[in-house]
Amino acid sequence: MPLMETKQDSINSEMVKLGKSRYKARKEKATKITSESNTIPGRQLLNKCTEEMIKGIFAWLVKARKSPGKHHRCLPFMEMLPEEQIAVIASKTIIDGLSTERMMTSLCISVGRAVEDEILLQKLADEEPVFFRKMQQLSFKKAGSGLKRRFVRDAAKAVDLVTQRWPKADALALGVLLVEMMAERTGIVQVLTKLNARGRRYCAIAPSREISEWIKKCHEYHEGLTPFFLPTIERPLPWSNPWIGGYRQLEWKPRPLVKSRNKAYQSELASCNLGPIYDSVNLVQSTPWQIDTDVLDLVAHCWKESSKIDGLPSALDEIVPTKPEDIETNADSRRQWRKAAAKVYFHNESLESQRLQLLKTMFVADKMKVNERIWFPIQLDFRGRGYPLPLFLHPQGTSIAKAMLRFARGKPIANQAQLEALMIHTANKWGLDKKSRAERLHWIESNTDLIKSSGIDPYSNTQWTQADEPFAFYAACKELSNFWNRGFGYVSRLPIGMDATTQGLQIYSLLLRDPVAAAATNVLPSSSPADPYQAVANRVIDQLIVSGSEYAKPLLSLGIDRSTTKRQTMTLPYGLTQHSCIGYTREWLDEKFRHKGNPFGLEVYKPAAFLGRIIWNSMEDVVGSATRGMKFIRDLMGILIDHDITPRWMTPLGLPVRMRYENYDSVMVSTRIGAKARVLTIREENGKQSKRKATNGGAPNYVHSIDGFGGLLGHTMNLANKKGVQDVGSIHDTLLCLAADAPTMSVCVRKATVDLFSRDLLSEFRTQVLTMLPPVVTLPEVPEYGSLDVTEVLSSEYYFN
Repeated sequence: MPLMETKQDSINSEMVKLGKSRYKARKEKATKITSESNTIPGRQLLNKCTEEMIKGIFAWLVKARKSPGKHHRCLPFMEMLPEEQIAVIASKTIIDGLSTERMMTSLCISVGRAVEDEILLQKLADEEPVFFRKMQQLSFKKAGSGLKRRFVRDAAKAVDLVTQRWPKADALALGVLLVEMMAERTGIVQVLTKLNARGRRYCAIAPSREISEWIKKCHEYHEGLTPFFLPTIERPLPWSNPWIGGYRQLEWKPRPLVKSRNKAYQSELASCNLGPIYDSVNLVQSTPWQIDTDVLDLVAHCWKESSKIDGLPSALDEIVPTKPEDIETNADSRRQWRKAAAKVYFHNESLESQRLQLLKTMFVADKMKVNERIWFPIQLDFRGRGYPLPLFLHPQGTSIAKAMLRFARGKPIANQAQLEALMIHTANKWGLDKKSRAERLHWIESNTDLIKSSGIDPYSNTQWTQADEPFAFYAACKELSNFWNRGFGYVSRLPIGMDATTQGLQIYSLLLRDPVAAAATNVLPSSSPADPYQAVANRVIDQLIVSGSEYAKPLLSLGIDRSTTKRQTMTLPYGLTQHSCIGYTREWLDEKFRHKGNPFGLEVYKPAAFLGRIIWNSMEDVVGSATRGMKFIRDLMGILIDHDITPRWMTPLGLPVRMRYENYDSVMVSTRIGAKARVLTIREENGKQSKRKATNGGAPNYVHSIDGFGGLLGHTMNLANKKGVQDVGSIHDTLLCLAADAPTMSVCVRKATVDLFSRDLLSEFRTQVLTMLPPVVTLPEVPEYGSLDVTEVLSSEYYFN
């Protein structure tokens, strides 16, 4: 035991060290790309400076407008944007280079040009809105505001927008005005007169001594606050109160069970009976895992060989198109090349991000592979959904990360039901999860050679790469091959997944006893798995066939299928609007147009809007309980906000949920040179709640509070534990267990569903809301219930499939 503690102590120290290195690397990158306003001290300074600069700009404008005689040369430029936007742009540009001394002239011109670029982009947004939105997407990952502005200017030229630059003298004058205002009103920068190597005087801008010292101490303080969380090699500390659990050591600030900064809420949690929540969370985080080194080695081999399987990013960037010979003289040629080149640049930046994600995942796996057992401490969000704290490698990671993990403890496969659980899992990873159970088992029997060859030697036999989840399929093939070699009694450690069918829609069908939506989401028994995405698609096809619109036949020719409606149907219970439904539909059409051409010529929006509205209506026909339930919850949230009451409710297992979205004294100032500039002090919470955010977020948050550790997941885990299941995991709507425990887990999730949804949860929710309101307030009634018998889920084979 002392050796284990020493080793864990070493890992804890490494977590702190890695966290500091990561923080320093981010700080150095921010300095390198002159983006220091995005660091922690930079954001705090931006907050304070913008507040002062708004006051200064307002006072300057009043004085400049009233001054007799000729107006100040900068007045026309200062009047082109609201004071808050100029304040944000100037403050951000100055703070971005705060760590180094800068030439006064250079900095002032940069500030002036930044304001100019904002005006240019406002014009571009007004005159070329479609192209502007696309340009925003392409510039999102550009590092630093300078690169974003350069990208913007090129984009403006590409659409032949007039981009006559201001005279440098005007940009300099405006910059001098704003830089001197910053120095005078905030004191964070100072203007210095220095001598160069030739003895000539020049002006420089540098941070004041006090600010430099404060920035240094601020960075030192925050370096140790955020460790690079790794899995532990000792069992996490069980939760018995909201403050102590998970990581045992105190080298860093402890993370509470429920992530929240509200101390009163944390105290409320301590006064509640959270025993069932503690039990379920402790069961999951006390499950030991280990690295499947065979999968890790296979991933490393495929990465080395540049195999593009299972989301492995290419090791090579896509080649930028060659510039056309007439690029200087042919505007159309120049425009087309710039669009094509911008897409390639954006794609390559995305590849770089994916490579880093993969390499970090492999780094953690390689570090942990020497340990027989590793654990993943868990933290809950305010709704009760659980997330592993370790980074990159964990059971909720990418498909590759999940494939690298297996349970450290195994159980022998003792009967046919347990064996079939492993076989069904294997078929699912190949991509047959929408087939019937009999069809999947038949596929396994018909493909034993493929499974054995893949499991025994994946390097020579590569058919496994054709699976939907190749590395997870390989791991399943290996496990099934081992069973076939050894027979019953083989100890399996492979995590078997059981997935819900669009769980948000399932929950609404159960809440409102909707038999139509229940049948579409496998809550009701059926001979084969129902597919709600395809059910909606079928309804869309029916409506297009009878439609007299000019868009109907061309849309049908593109091929309406489950991919047409998947994203819209999947996000419906989590706040989808008709507007976003049309947006997702347009993205699907764009993909189809790339492969099949656009039958509508240059027209895109009208057919997208037409199809999007049909999809919206079709979802109402198939899973209408979701829209009715969401409206009811939104209405209750709106009434609470109207009475300035923070929405609160108890989950079925007794976890208190507190959902507060506040308004701010000033709106967020949006600049076009990059992402939105967050001015924290100006956006200081004013104690008034945001009705828009509460009504939009209330329905999905309520559903997640039912599906998490405070509801269905927690109750399922506790029931399974009572029946001897000790090794479990979860990926929100997916349960993980051993093949030997799969039949038990299958029974438990169905029993838990009946236990929870036999209660009238929506009426309970309405009653909880009613008790918070004055007696005179009238609430809408719960939507009309359907005829669904919740107990039928007990015999639904495909409920969790």
